[in-house]
Amino acid sequence: MKQFSNILKDETLRRIDIALSKRFKKKCWGVSTFLWDPQLNSTAYSVVAVSPIYGTLKSLIIKDLSGVLPSYESIKLVFHIWFPGSAIKEHDDYKYAFTGTIYLNKNWDADYGGLLTWKKKNDKEFTSILPIFNTFVLNEEKIPHMVTPIILNAEFYRVTIQVFAR
Repeated sequence: MKQFSNILKDETLRRIDIALSKRFKKKCWGVSTFLWDPQLNSTAYSVVAVSPIYGTLKSLIIKDLSGVLPSYESIKLVFHIWFPGSAIKEHDDYKYAFTGTIYLNKNWDADYGGLLTWKKKNDKEFTSILPIFNTFVLNEEKIPHMVTPIILNAEFYRVTIQVFAR
């Protein structure tokens, strides 16, 4: 797992805020319970809203990431809104050449949960990272990973952009 801080430019972040504000009022969200492989859903309470990113916004984000992305043939960007109680079981994203996460919450407390956690084969301990605003985590080694459950009384949703490349 590689981490890159301050990955998106201010203008891109501004446009993401506008896009999310508009999308929160539209019926453009799918639900992880129906869209994800059933093995990824950790409990009956684990729900993540998902909405694909297209057009100019997708191009802006890819441009900002271009210096750190490995080569790819196709790439998909998706907003994920992680509700209290949501999590994802350990998985390795085997279908993709690489995956990544951009964290969009300006303030996230470790007590809320929602930590990205992984352990390489030869490691004895797990590594976890806190979702830090405008940080991109790149998984190009298909390292098995998971997101810990978000506590039920978290002050706000955990908001990310997921990157899936083939």
